[in-house]
Amino acid sequence: AAPERMPGPVATRLPHELGIGLEILGRVLPLRAAVVDGHGGRVSGASALLADERAWHSLELSERSADRVRSVRLLCAEGCVTLRDSYADHLIVHRSPVGDANPTEGERRDTSAEWPLKIMLADALRFLDGGPAPKTSARDAAIVVRRLAEIGASLPPAS
Repeated sequence: AAPERMPGPVATRLPHELGIGLEILGRVLPLRAAVVDGHGGRVSGASALLADERAWHSLELSERSADRVRSVRLLCAEGCVTLRDSYADHLIVHRSPVGDANPTEGERRDTSAEWPLKIMLADALRFLDGGPAPKTSARDAAIVVRRLAEIGASLPPAS
């Protein structure tokens, strides 16, 4: 699906969710499955699973839910990282290998109060001023755009 077919808050937030995986894992995982909720060409929700042999990244966004569901989970060989809400000020890290029936109690990891886009723009400006290169590259951004298009391909045809 063309990006213009996926307007609205879901499409605006999906890049952030993919960026969380990139920040933590150092890469954007391949898309394994996606479902996009929409009606009349308007996207109102999305669920996606990105995975490779070492990690899973599941995400869910919805503007139709009374709960305003937005969560991100990274399921890794040695544990799980969860962002439970758009405005959460922390992540929860559970350290337990795959197959462990007794996961550890979650470890709270505080996150920055700065908006991620503001942090990324500040990094880019420092680089243009002669500072170190930003953590993410144009190649990373192109992969995020590719994943957005792949997720968007799950959108039902406009009626």
